[in-house]
Amino acid sequence: MEFSSNLKPESGFRLMRDMSENQKASKSARIIPKFTWRLQRKTATLIIVGSFSIFEFLRGVDAGVLPAIASSIVQDLHASSVDAYWSGSAYLFGMTMTQPIFGGLAQTVGRRTCTMVSVGTFILANLLCAIAKDIHWLIGTRLVCSV
Repeated sequence: MEFSSNLKPESGFRLMRDMSENQKASKSARIIPKFTWRLQRKTATLIIVGSFSIFEFLRGVDAGVLPAIASSIVQDLHASSVDAYWSGSAYLFGMTMTQPIFGGLAQTVGRRTCTMVSVGTFILANLLCAIAKDIHWLIGTRLVCSV
């Protein structure tokens, strides 16, 4: 059987010859096959670092694009310049507010779960930002987007 270069099988069997007579007689001496696939450490590290780089790039673009389009937001949504300021500040305020919360939550429920919830919320909130009909809706969805 051949395995690809970045996957390694881990197999472990409890062999009868390695057990004492008492262990052989007990119920716990059953042979239980274990077979799992794991990525090599280098490949897994590259995937994780690449994923987080993409996430942070998207967050940076989302936070940085607003000053360039603030005048369009003010015109299209019939808002004041103060409202346009709040649509940008809401994103940064929400990010500052939720980072410690997600840090503690990651220790409880796991980093993968927190990352997936955060990315899902980010995508959904950005879609809601795109269909915002007034400035208050945009400010609220920008706040949710920062999670």
